[in-house]
Amino acid sequence: MSGIYISNLDTTTLINNTIANNEANSETYGKGGGIYLELRDDTDTAYIYNNIIWNNSAAAQANDLYLNNDGNNNFMPSPVEIFSNDFDQSANGFYIAILIAIDPSNLNNLDPLFLDPGNGDYHLLAGSPCIEAGDNNAPSIPTTDKDGNPRIVNGIVDIGAYEQQVAANSYLQFSSATYNVNESGGTVSITVTRTEGSSGAVSVDYASSDDTATAGSDYTAADGTLNWDDDDAADKIFMVDIIDDSEVEENETLILSLGNVTGGAGLGEPKTAVLTITDNDSTTFKCNSVTEIPKKECKALIALYDSTDGENWLDNEGWKMTNTPCSWNGVSCQNGQVTGLSLGNNNLKGSLDKNFFKLKKLKSLVLSDNELNGTSLNNFKKLKKLETLLLNNCKLSGKIPNSLMKLKKLDELDLKDNCFSTKVSKKLKKWLDNLNPGWDENQTSCLLVGDKSQNLF
Repeated sequence: MSGIYISNLDTTTLINNTIANNEANSETYGKGGGIYLELRDDTDTAYIYNNIIWNNSAAAQANDLYLNNDGNNNFMPSPVEIFSNDFDQSANGFYIAILIAIDPSNLNNLDPLFLDPGNGDYHLLAGSPCIEAGDNNAPSIPTTDKDGNPRIVNGIVDIGAYEQQVAANSYLQFSSATYNVNESGGTVSITVTRTEGSSGAVSVDYASSDDTATAGSDYTAADGTLNWDDDDAADKIFMVDIIDDSEVEENETLILSLGNVTGGAGLGEPKTAVLTITDNDSTTFKCNSVTEIPKKECKALIALYDSTDGENWLDNEGWKMTNTPCSWNGVSCQNGQVTGLSLGNNNLKGSLDKNFFKLKKLKSLVLSDNELNGTSLNNFKKLKKLETLLLNNCKLSGKIPNSLMKLKKLDELDLKDNCFSTKVSKKLKKWLDNLNPGWDENQTSCLLVGDKSQNLF
C-alpha cells in the first residue's frame, strides 16, 4: 500500500515529510507508491510542501505521487498547491487527473543523498540538493524536525523530515530586497554581502528573471558566480545593464535571485530582490490607461511626439496629458483606431521614429512645413491605408523610393520643396505622373529656385 493513502473530503496538508522506499503493489491499492491522494469534492484542498517522495513503486500507476484532483468527476479541479518537493515528475512517477503546472521550486527526482537509507537513516548528507531548498512560507510549517531539532537552520528550511543541523560558516545575501534604476541609467550595481563569518572560500550564483520587465528589450539578462576567498568578507558586486527605449510605459520590475551556495556558506535573507526600472519617457501619461484606441497605436503616437520634440510643438494640446488620444490636437479616429493626423506647420523637428509607422489604419497624414530631417520615405510603405500624404517643405532628402508605389490607395501626394535626388526610376516617374499629371522631378529638389517649385501638386 502507499506510504500515505488519503481519500478526503476536507483539507490535506503534507509538510516536511520523507516518504521513501514504499510499494503499492496490490490489485486494490496499486497506485501512488509514495502518496495516494484523492480529493472528492470541489472544495477539498491540498497543500503539499517540502516533502521528499523518493524511490517508491506502484504496480499500476504513479510510483511517487498519485493525485486525483477531480474525485467527483465533474471536470472541476480541486485546489492544489505543490511547492518545493523532491519527486519523480515523469509519467512513471506522477499522475494528476486534471493537469496543473508544476512549480519549478519542485526538484525532479534528484537523489536526496540520505545518510544510510538501507538501515532506515534518512538524515541528509552534506551536499544534498534538499538542503535549504524548501519553502519557508509553507502553511503550518513545524518549528522542529523529526528529531526535535530546530526546523530552520541557515535561514531556509530543508526538504524532508530532517533538518541539516551543521551551521554555516557565513551567510550570503543581497544588501537590499529592492533596487531602483532610471531607464536612462545604463547600468545598476547589485551588492551581495557576506556576514556572520569569513572562514573558508565560498561562492554563490546569481541570476535575473523577468517580472514585468523583459530581458532583451528592457534589460540584459544577468547571471554568473560571485566568489569570496578565505578570510574575505568584502561586499561583491554584479552589474545589470538597462536598455533605454522611447516607449511610454509603466515602471517595470525584474527578479534577482541567489542560489547554489558552496564552501559551507548559507543563504541569508534577502536571497531574492526586486529591481525596478523607472520609465523616463513620460511622467504624466501611460498608454496602459488608454482604452479608446489599441495600445500599439497609442505608443506610435507617443513615438511621433517624442521623436519630433513634441514639447516644443506650436500646438500639442492634449498630447501625453489625457488618456483620450482621439481628442489630441491633429488626431482623428474612426471605429476605435487612428485614421488621420494633421500636424502641418506645427514645429515638428526630428526624424520620425520607426514605431510611428505602426499606425496601420492611417488614411490621411499631413506633416507639411515641418523639419523632418533624416526621415526615410521608404518607411511610409508600411502605411498601406494612406489616401493622403502631404510632406511638402519638410527638409527631406535622399531618393524618392520605388516602395512608395506600394501605397495602392494613395490619391493625394505632395513632396515639393524638399531636397530629394532628381534621379527617379521610369516606373516611379510614371506612377507619380499618373497620381499627379505634370509631375516634374526637379520640383522636389532643393536645387530649384523661383516660382516653378510652387506649381507641383
